[in-house]
Amino acid sequence: MLVELFFGGLLVWLPFAFSGSVLLLIIIRCLPKGCRYLPGLKKLSWLYFIWLLIGATLFFDLFLSILQYFVWQNSEFSRFVLPPYQSWGYFLRYILMKFWVADILVFLPALVFYAVLSLFKKYRNEIITKEDLSLTLLLCLLVGWPQTIIFIFLFLILTVLFTSINIILFKRKNINLLPPLLASALIVFIFGNFLISTLGISALVM
Repeated sequence: MLVELFFGGLLVWLPFAFSGSVLLLIIIRCLPKGCRYLPGLKKLSWLYFIWLLIGATLFFDLFLSILQYFVWQNSEFSRFVLPPYQSWGYFLRYILMKFWVADILVFLPALVFYAVLSLFKKYRNEIITKEDLSLTLLLCLLVGWPQTIIFIFLFLILTVLFTSINIILFKRKNINLLPPLLASALIVFIFGNFLISTLGISALVM
């Protein structure tokens, strides 16, 4: 409430800028000659990026939670919802729903999709590599909730589309998951809010 009033621009642009920077690094790392000027980037595994993203998200949510507490504590009105006037319950429920729940919810579809692809990998090992699995999990977490739901469905659609084009036009039977993964992430990152509104899932936004 008051945090949004005073730090609204920060809340919008800081996560967007961080996610955009990470996505740019991912694209550069995936390009054949993308690491020419960043040679150390190729040495970083997708697992490193996943932990970096999780760590940054936890830090940002914790920062906002602490900031919310001090903003309320220094207000003549809202300090009465904090201890010793009230229990910690109200404040903890508020910051959970306001700052933490979206970042917690994104793990459910991301891990389920990761598990499904891992199961598929056992039967079609030549299609999905371990790097593909890690990159898929990373991008699911990166686009956030509820954009990750759109990302998963868009990725499946683009995979079928790209594979069909390869087979029909170029007579190639190999399936490369990298182009649909990156294309889906870019589309969702740029047009995520528009797609959420268009598909009528705005109620899922936390």
